[in-house]
Amino acid sequence: RIASVLLRKTVRWSLRNADSSLSVLYTLCHEVFHQFQWHLVELYNTESDASYSSLSDSEVIEKYRLELYDGSPTDYTQYYNQLTETDARNYAYLRVLFYMGEITANS
Repeated sequence: RIASVLLRKTVRWSLRNADSSLSVLYTLCHEVFHQFQWHLVELYNTESDASYSSLSDSEVIEKYRLELYDGSPTDYTQYYNQLTETDARNYAYLRVLFYMGEITANS
């Protein structure tokens, strides 16, 4: 699968080039969220149109589908501002904060 290959390549790159463990953790969380997005789109692609459109998140999932399957824009600003990217960044940021809280609370 393309998503799995991209995840492995991105994580390998991050491990080689990261300036800190937080950077690696952030990248892992960001890329794991992209995997979730791919799986979510795949799941809803298997549903019938009627059941799909009745889901509360169907609009978000449709935006994910368009961004993930129709390719990335060539302009960095457009790429950066895609919903798939903003959601992945937000998820990664919140997870890093959570894990750092867990680490400091237990040390």
